[in-house]
Amino acid sequence: MRKTRKFTKSILDHPYIKKETSNIIVRNRIKGIYSTPQWQIIQSGGAVVESHGYTFLYNKNNSIYTCVANKPYTGLCFKIEFNKEDRIILLDIGYSPGCSINKELPKSSGTLVMLHAILNIIFTHRDINRYTSIQLSDTSTIPCKSFIDNRVYMTDLANMYFLSTGCTWYNTLSPMFLLHKSEEKTYLNDKLTILNTEYSWKQLLQELPSDSSDTIKSMIQFENTNRENEPAYHILNTIKDAKQHCIIFKLFMDDLLKTFKVSSMKGKVWCIPLRKGRIIGCKEINDCIHDEKGWLLSEYIDWVPMNEYVSIKDKIQINDIPHTIRVNKLNYIY
Repeated sequence: MRKTRKFTKSILDHPYIKKETSNIIVRNRIKGIYSTPQWQIIQSGGAVVESHGYTFLYNKNNSIYTCVANKPYTGLCFKIEFNKEDRIILLDIGYSPGCSINKELPKSSGTLVMLHAILNIIFTHRDINRYTSIQLSDTSTIPCKSFIDNRVYMTDLANMYFLSTGCTWYNTLSPMFLLHKSEEKTYLNDKLTILNTEYSWKQLLQELPSDSSDTIKSMIQFENTNRENEPAYHILNTIKDAKQHCIIFKLFMDDLLKTFKVSSMKGKVWCIPLRKGRIIGCKEINDCIHDEKGWLLSEYIDWVPMNEYVSIKDKIQINDIPHTIRVNKLNYIY
């Protein structure tokens, strides 16, 4: 392991530094830099990683890498474990403007920027080739501002995306599959149920509990009345994208899941398969894209046949799991 020199005030006595920093103000500034918490973290084995112009400082404690927000902000930014076996576990990912040390992290794209930073850490790890998967538990949330009382409520992001697109937000980033094989068939059937173009918004409202249906009708009104005959998930996707109405998912999530007769995706454990330091993709990129834009983390994906490799779960062949299904001329990964 590379040894890191611990700087003390003696650095100021180095001949070069002494020559270049005869001004006491400059010398004090240098001394201040080496006494900051950020520098102390680096000196104790921490490191920095960059992503899209943002810099993240993280601490290494054996196999656990942790990034916390910089003052005056608080909160956990991300926490990664490089498992002793062959898994990399994304233990937690949060958000704070102070997660980046050089400039504030934006709300709109901050989490994605941080995910890129996390993957930069993962794929530059010295032992990356021995790991076979990245594992994460989807407990993601998103703030929704209510137009009713102007308060902000944290809303379940996994189910909001699942009910409106047929996949979770994490599924838009990279090929992945559920850790527990027994859940795959349920997930596949639920996905088909949601993406059923014959199941209209009008029918969904009729089958919801009357009080929920009446409230949603009062909140969502269309100028074009023909929209009520559109597929239910189309309308839910419109509601998702209209940020002032995403509070509907917060208020009626349980009722929507029950009416669709699908399982909740909150807390599901996903695996991203790895081989030789790359994410395993498909033989052809067009065979397993999520939408017209492709995978958001596609630069980390090695487009090779997934069914040639073995997963970590019970050493089952990945091609035993249904990966792809064609719906509305698009391919959705499983």
